[in-house]
Amino acid sequence: MMNSTSVCADRADESGSRRESSRPIRREPRLPPFVGAILTSLALIAAGAALGLPVLAIATGAALAAGLSVYFLACVAAALPFARSLDPVALVILPGVIAVYHFAYGLGFLCGILKLARRESGAVAPARFFTALTR
Repeated sequence: MMNSTSVCADRADESGSRRESSRPIRREPRLPPFVGAILTSLALIAAGAALGLPVLAIATGAALAAGLSVYFLACVAAALPFARSLDPVALVILPGVIAVYHFAYGLGFLCGILKLARRESGAVAPARFFTALTR
């Protein structure tokens, strides 16, 4: 039976028959922590510069640079298992491909949130931009 207050996921039990899970499906979008940290850092840098607080802007910029450096090293580490199977040029490019993939995913996530907010306010968000971008 479906609960009228929440949508629950169906799951297969050990016998393979379908049953309703007691765990509701989350429909609200959640901002990934790394994206939230980047956006917060950019906002603090802008606020520090606008308010004449260079120490805030510099410290936040340094923290952002450190976080992005760790991310870059993680992209390089993710590419290393492919060292034997890829051409050396492709291996050098792979960390950038991973970063572009994550950036595109994050951009799509943020655009989806904005589209959802516009839809809830009654405005209709056209999808022509992304249709043209992917065709």
